[in-house]
Amino acid sequence: MPNDQPASQIPNLSYIREKIAGVDEDIVRLLNARANLSLQVGEAKRVESQNRGDDPKESQVFVPGQEQLVFDRLGQVNQGPLPITALKAIYREVMSASIALQRPVGVGYLGPRGTFTHAAALKKFGEGVAYSPYPTIAAVFRALEAKEVTYAVVPAENSRAGSVQPTLDQLISSPLRIRGETYLPVEQCLLSNTTLASIRRIYSMPVAFEQSEKWLESNASHVERVNCDSTAQAAEQASRDPEAAAVASAICSEIYGLNIIARGIQDQRDNTTRFFILAPEVAPPSAADKSLLAFSVDHRQPGALCDALRCFKEHGVNLTNIASRPHGPRPWEYLFFVECSGHSQAPPLSRVLDDMKAYCPEILILGSFPDQRPIPSRGGM
Repeated sequence: MPNDQPASQIPNLSYIREKIAGVDEDIVRLLNARANLSLQVGEAKRVESQNRGDDPKESQVFVPGQEQLVFDRLGQVNQGPLPITALKAIYREVMSASIALQRPVGVGYLGPRGTFTHAAALKKFGEGVAYSPYPTIAAVFRALEAKEVTYAVVPAENSRAGSVQPTLDQLISSPLRIRGETYLPVEQCLLSNTTLASIRRIYSMPVAFEQSEKWLESNASHVERVNCDSTAQAAEQASRDPEAAAVASAICSEIYGLNIIARGIQDQRDNTTRFFILAPEVAPPSAADKSLLAFSVDHRQPGALCDALRCFKEHGVNLTNIASRPHGPRPWEYLFFVECSGHSQAPPLSRVLDDMKAYCPEILILGSFPDQRPIPSRGGM
């Protein structure tokens, strides 16, 4: 269709590109000004650590409460046309680079490369830090305890399968604490370098096959399925097999050079996994925190658990989850895991913990961190 605008009103492409170049120069200048301020923040943290008698080389550069303030402020000042999701993605990398300027940061995660835990780590820390995969959750904990990495990311809970028990088991025996959390929707994709009609084998782990059963039955019921230890391993296998595909995450397509044949093939659209960010210490209190606690009670005393839980009610602290696990060193005794609102170092939760000492021989503060739980969609027109 011909352009009916008068020639005088048609935008000059060269002029627009010159304006963009000028804006780019301003952005680079401002980014470097921000980076210099970030370096000053890092120096201030080192001085604070030194004054407390801590090793300044181990000052905490990941402060989730401050990070959330930045993202909240972006939502307040953004006037568009960039959507807030795009702006947050840009700032994730800005903050990742800033953290790396303050001190070298390494992040350990449950590997191999391309797992959902890897994707969650990238979502939280961006591309500016170094990543190290480990074969088991226990190995991730040991790596952080040995200071091979600065932080660690482990799966904690799935919205359908529940808690990841190996993570809870490690938390109660480790000095590490939960410093943050992040949530990642479980989106399975069919990855391959051939067409759907030419696929002869599909690699994946059993749980991923189960999550995608309806789509696979409708679109690839005749294709052989080959079990693997992880979706990342499946993608690696498929990348070497010209007649194969893998059910795996989208990140695996980039890592292993595969095309996305179909996206979002999982049966359930609301399947989400939560991940914990581990560090040697909890985050400082922020505007909206929650905490994960573990405690035991004297099972010989009638109503002991009721007495312990009443402390939360009396101080107006909301419980969002409660579960129990056998207490390893004590047969037939149990640890109770409670997730609740508030920070362990600030009232009212700090008062709850003081009161619970009368009823609980053992109380473990596994972590206090800003609440990042996504707001559930209500649907609508």
